[in-house]
Amino acid sequence: MSESKRSAAQLEQEVQRLHARVAELEGALADHENAQIESRESEERFRIQFQSIPIPTYTWQKDGDDFKLAAFNDAAMAMTRGKLADSLGVNARKFFAGRRDIVDKLARCAAEQGTYREEMRFRLRSTGEERDLAVDYTFVPPNLVMVHTQDITEQRRAQEALRESEERLRLALSAAATGTWRWDPSSNQDTRDANFNRILGLDAVDSTQAVEDFLGRVHPDDRGAVEEAIKRSIDRKEPYLAEFRIVRPDGVIRWLRGQGDVFCDSTGRITHMTGAVVDVTDRRRTEEALVSSEERFRAIAENLPGAVFSYDVDGEGRRSPVYVGPGFEELIGQAATDRIKDGDVDHFFELIHPEDLERLRGEGQFRPAFAKLVDHEYRLRTETGEYRWVRVVAQPVRLQGSTLRWHGVLIDVTEGKLAEQRVAASERRYRELYEGSRDGYALVDMQGKILECNTTIRQMVGYTTEELLDMTYEELTAKKWHEHEQRIVREQVLPRGYSDVFEKEYRRKDGTVVPVELRVYLLRNGDGTPAGMWAFVRDITERKAAEAARRRLEVQLRHAHKLQAVGQLAAGVAHDFNSLLAVVLGNAELLSSRLASGVSDGNGEVSAGLVAQIMHAVERGQSLVHKLLMFGRARVWKVQLLDLNKVVSEAQEMLETVLGNSIRFEVRPAPDLRRFCGDAAQIEQVIMNLVLNARDAMHEGGELLIETANVDLNELTAAAHPQASSGSYVMITVRDTGEGIAKDVLDRVFEPFFSTKPVDKGTGLGLSIVHGIVENAGGHIELDSTPGRGTTFRLYFPAAR
Repeated sequence: MSESKRSAAQLEQEVQRLHARVAELEGALADHENAQIESRESEERFRIQFQSIPIPTYTWQKDGDDFKLAAFNDAAMAMTRGKLADSLGVNARKFFAGRRDIVDKLARCAAEQGTYREEMRFRLRSTGEERDLAVDYTFVPPNLVMVHTQDITEQRRAQEALRESEERLRLALSAAATGTWRWDPSSNQDTRDANFNRILGLDAVDSTQAVEDFLGRVHPDDRGAVEEAIKRSIDRKEPYLAEFRIVRPDGVIRWLRGQGDVFCDSTGRITHMTGAVVDVTDRRRTEEALVSSEERFRAIAENLPGAVFSYDVDGEGRRSPVYVGPGFEELIGQAATDRIKDGDVDHFFELIHPEDLERLRGEGQFRPAFAKLVDHEYRLRTETGEYRWVRVVAQPVRLQGSTLRWHGVLIDVTEGKLAEQRVAASERRYRELYEGSRDGYALVDMQGKILECNTTIRQMVGYTTEELLDMTYEELTAKKWHEHEQRIVREQVLPRGYSDVFEKEYRRKDGTVVPVELRVYLLRNGDGTPAGMWAFVRDITERKAAEAARRRLEVQLRHAHKLQAVGQLAAGVAHDFNSLLAVVLGNAELLSSRLASGVSDGNGEVSAGLVAQIMHAVERGQSLVHKLLMFGRARVWKVQLLDLNKVVSEAQEMLETVLGNSIRFEVRPAPDLRRFCGDAAQIEQVIMNLVLNARDAMHEGGELLIETANVDLNELTAAAHPQASSGSYVMITVRDTGEGIAKDVLDRVFEPFFSTKPVDKGTGLGLSIVHGIVENAGGHIELDSTPGRGTTFRLYFPAAR
């Protein structure tokens, strides 16, 4: 082959190689251009999704030993009211001036290449407002830290509103004494009411058990803390408060909140503890549910909060998926998520609650041409069939032609909604209890101005709400009660936070008065200073009327029995009175005979002696009649300091008359006898009733002794008598040698209308009246009796201090 042909062939081969190389380069260039296009589309999709995130989000790029702000979304710009516009590239130390801890958290996240969350209070530089934030830090390779911030201020406020509402409900229920108990340390007995037993899962009746029975029902893990709280309360003599679990007989565990107080006598000795328990299981479960919800939220926030999505809508309204984030699987379930990913975007809208779907349609949000930023909430059905509340924030982007691409995110806001519903439900329950109670509730400030009151208060005093809110509680109260009520506030409410139950009168709008019973509770501000007072008020008009009627009936019964005793006295006095009249008549006849016959002793001494005997008999008869009339006459009871020896001495002559000559009667007064408070006429009636009973028990004669004494009862001797307490007493003993009382009726002798005498011999009121008079004087009675050997009554009256 010639040289020229060989060169041409080589040239052609070179040209072919060059063409192949050009084609290769053209292909590589095309691939590069396609990659750039895909990269730009990916970046654009990420940018749109990043901007669609409804919570403020920032990216910080590592810059030496500092960080610089690399990006932020529209939500961050909105939160800072546009102040971020010139902040790109600003170093974190400058951006977070004065908050080095935030820079340290960025460095920690980058160094550990991890993700974590914290809650903090942050002051917005743009407005100076303080907000509560939840901040999530996420490391993004190779050198970025993405920071998501969520404003939880309103959530915190809702939680605080829930707490305040529950506290108000707790006070209302405390006034109703839910689940009460009383513990007596001397007997170690725990007395529980029906509500407490119902809470414990026992028969709903009042009962008394050893305190170990209750402690045995406390959850083993909580028993030590409860015992320590009780011991601390006893040692320090301070109120008792504890929350603990109990295990019911059926194995169900309930949370209880127990509170109580220690009561002591004048010597400082603890007499008993009393208090109440409330079942707080629901509240504890709510708290645990909130904690669980917070843990789930944190788990979701480890990557990107919520469920991110993108889908296209063409001009005909057909939807097609572009991107479905992993959060959908957790929100609506795997099957529904797969169906949406496979192209059925409309299935998502089928999961919206029908009521909410109708509302969205009414707003025109499903029209193909609708292209506005949306931010709304609705209920979404999950694969389990339950509905969850979600918040959706989405933004449309117009593509070529009439196609719209929607980018957005869904966030599960069910817990927030439930919290709002719980607040509303708690407030509703409180209002129902508040307005429906038969007791009156009123809230006043520390100056006494009425801030709030329920329907019962308004009906009680006859004023409208508007009128009452322009008044103070003193304007409703007669002046005679003002000093008393001020003293209660000063000495009870302010020092310990509540008052004892006390009585006073309200003045109605029409000028009439209504007797009421009150208990007052103190409300405090967050810093502990008094903020106001709750008053729980009950109309006691009917109770006062019943008490007055009872007192009138007691007086009538006592007077009736006294008239019976008068009849018995009259029978005893008649014999003596006939004897007196015989003395008067005999001496008068003898005197008349001497005067008629002119017989004289010469100096008138015989006549004077006869006249003296007549006068003495008349005076003794007058004394007997006077005492009989005084005993039978109705009197107004008058309580005063009494000398029991004097009362017995003044009644002795009449008692001797009643007893007659067949009974040996002896009185043994104690020297230096203490005084006590009582009514002399009542005590005289007590002695007369006991003496008459003793006389009737000694048909063939016997001995009767009345003896007085000073007595001191210690705790041991007082414990033997349920009505008694330790202290100093004045005692009177009435002992006879009569037939005695049978053991089978000994416990019934103080019952009204119970009598061992024949029907025509007694009414059965005597010992009942004796018991009532002694009890009203604060005393108690001991009774010992042996059939055939006699009966002894010992009456104890508290000595005056």
